[in-house]
Amino acid sequence: MNVIAAVDPLDPSSVDAPIPDFTGQIGQKLKGLRIGYARGLFAGLQGVSNEVVATGRRSSANAAYAIHEDNLRSRPLDYGRYTYQRMIAGATLSAADITQAFRLRRELTRILNTEALAYHGALLTATALTPAPRLDEFPLDWPPPSIAALGDTDCRPGLR
Repeated sequence: MNVIAAVDPLDPSSVDAPIPDFTGQIGQKLKGLRIGYARGLFAGLQGVSNEVVATGRRSSANAAYAIHEDNLRSRPLDYGRYTYQRMIAGATLSAADITQAFRLRRELTRILNTEALAYHGALLTATALTPAPRLDEFPLDWPPPSIAALGDTDCRPGLR
C-alpha cells in the first residue's frame, strides 16, 4: 500500500498528498479489535439499499469514462470487452444521474461512518459478486461468468 498510494503523474485523478505509513502497525496485537462483516455485499448495514450500491457503480463508470474518454473513442479495441463495457456506460449518464450518484455516495459514507465504523475497527466485505475464475478459465476479451450470463451486450461492431 505504501508503494501504490503515491501520486501517479500519468493518472489525472491521482492526488499528490502526504502518504501515511501503512506498515507502521504491522505486528501489533489485534486483541480487542472489533471486526464487522456483512453476509452479502453491504447486507446488514442498515440504510444501505440496492439503489445506493447501483449509484456507486454509476459514479465509477462516469469517472472511468471521463478519464479514458479520448482512448475509448480513438482506440476502443485496446480495451478488453468487459472493461470497455463498464467504462462506456459512463457516456450515457446525465448530469442528474451523476448528481444523484454523488448525493447517495455521501449518504453511504455517512452510514458507514456513523453506523458501522463507529462501532467496528474494521469491516470485512465481499469485493466481487462471484468467486474469481481461474486464469485459464477466463478468456482475456470476455466478461466474467456473472456478466456473460446476462447475454452479449457489447455494442462494438465485430466483437461478438
